[in-house]
Amino acid sequence: LQPDGTLGGPNYTTCDAFLQVLDNNNVCNPAPGMGSISGLIITEEGIPVSGIEISPRDDMPNDMMMTESDGLYHFDLETQQAYQVTPYSPEDYLNGVSTLDLILISKHILGVTTIDSPYKIIAADVNHSNTVTTLDLVHLRKAILGISAGFPNNESWRFINDAFEFPDPLDPWLEAFPETVVIPMLTNPMGGADFIAIKIGDINGSVQASILDEGEGRASGDTYYLRTDENEYTAGE
Repeated sequence: LQPDGTLGGPNYTTCDAFLQVLDNNNVCNPAPGMGSISGLIITEEGIPVSGIEISPRDDMPNDMMMTESDGLYHFDLETQQAYQVTPYSPEDYLNGVSTLDLILISKHILGVTTIDSPYKIIAADVNHSNTVTTLDLVHLRKAILGISAGFPNNESWRFINDAFEFPDPLDPWLEAFPETVVIPMLTNPMGGADFIAIKIGDINGSVQASILDEGEGRASGDTYYLRTDENEYTAGE
């Protein structure tokens, strides 16, 4: 300010200073929003399946949970992330499996009685070859007799996204069916991420899906008593 009240003069100068504040410890970042993914795992008949491992993503093993008798699962997860929900059940091979299933698969192969459910046709594909052949009968018979401990190239259960519709119910492999629920970006709580559970080898639906379900499966090592009236039988009767 000059004596005459003006700004400037021979000794006048200015300087601009810029101040940049750095958040070195990331304490100012807002916390991620929280959402959820939930669903139900049931058989084709609508029976809840317990004891199924399920995780929201392959790299999140600590978030894996196991379904209880109601077949429900629920994850509390961060939003703005992608998830791929995958059920898994590696054991329990003989649950619901019996020689009656062998007969039903044989009739299907011979064209005597066609299996009319895409889920049951997938259950008949014991060796995961995307076909139903006599080789599936061989592997299923070995499991029933205790010769093998499981199914080749296959798990005890398979799970199909309930939202998927088969283009041809009699040819379930015509189009690849999803065995996961994919969420490209979670923004809000998501319910209804359901799965249809398929017990491999069980064609007549006798699997015991949970402790509340009275299945008719037959386990290896159990003792069974068969009794019949004295009679004479002919071959094949």
